[in-house]
Amino acid sequence: MADRIFSLAALFIAGLFLYESRLFAEKKGVQAFSSAFFPRLIIYALILFSVILLIQSFIKRGKRAPKGAFIAYLRKHWRVPFMFAWFAVYLILMPMVGFVPSTILFLFIGFLMLNFPFVPKKLLLYIPLSFVLTFAIQFIFERELNVLLP
Repeated sequence: MADRIFSLAALFIAGLFLYESRLFAEKKGVQAFSSAFFPRLIIYALILFSVILLIQSFIKRGKRAPKGAFIAYLRKHWRVPFMFAWFAVYLILMPMVGFVPSTILFLFIGFLMLNFPFVPKKLLLYIPLSFVLTFAIQFIFERELNVLLP
């Protein structure tokens, strides 16, 4: 069942990416390929492997999980859905607060959650690391790549 859900989600995401790839610039006279060639190649590979996984999920009959297995799995691995939700909050927060404060907060909370249970000694590592990584990313994007961050 998990393979079916994952493959359908991957197909949906690949469809969105394929739809968005139509906005890429067309190829110029001297180019062999357009700028959409490589992303579309990756998207088509994702679609191919997702369809294979979807077909296999219908063919393969495995042992069924008990009814409460998913809830038990989420209780044990609660950090995975938390990080997805925290990333969504980060994306919402970034335009409002800015790149630097939202990224520092995102990294700090992420370090805390991914290294659970909390160890107070590691706080001395998480705080400076959050600042250093944020400013390093900002430096690379704004100075070297000439991409302004929000």
